[in-house]
Amino acid sequence: MNSSAEAAQFAKKNKNTLCIVNNLAIKKYKLFCQEKNIEDALNNQTRFLIIGNESIGRTSKDKTSFLVQTKNMPGSLLKILKPFEKKNINLNKIETRPSRTLSNSHDFFIDTEGHQDDAKLKLAIKEIQSAGASLRILGSYPEDS
Repeated sequence: MNSSAEAAQFAKKNKNTLCIVNNLAIKKYKLFCQEKNIEDALNNQTRFLIIGNESIGRTSKDKTSFLVQTKNMPGSLLKILKPFEKKNINLNKIETRPSRTLSNSHDFFIDTEGHQDDAKLKLAIKEIQSAGASLRILGSYPEDS
């Protein structure tokens, strides 16, 4: 969604939909508050996502999001970034977090240019997995969304 207000309007009209909005939007759109104080950082920022199990076909300009999990050791990040460089795939964003599921591991959330069905992105994925990293494709979608 383009804004919290747009997300609230969408949630009001569509059952089985949740959105993250402030108390003002909850009151204005008469929404049910499922959970309060969900932020895990004081300087948090909102990123709007639509989560589903439908595949989005290629467009002329796509972006793909990944979750890559590696052991916390020197060179781990370099090993997962090298395949993108070799295949000339631009990274739009990379965030690092200590893994919540595996001790002594890190989670890297990566957004790249291209669609998960693109040949060079498929090759980069295989190379990252061959290097011992766990990789999960979160989805491909139009870059302007």
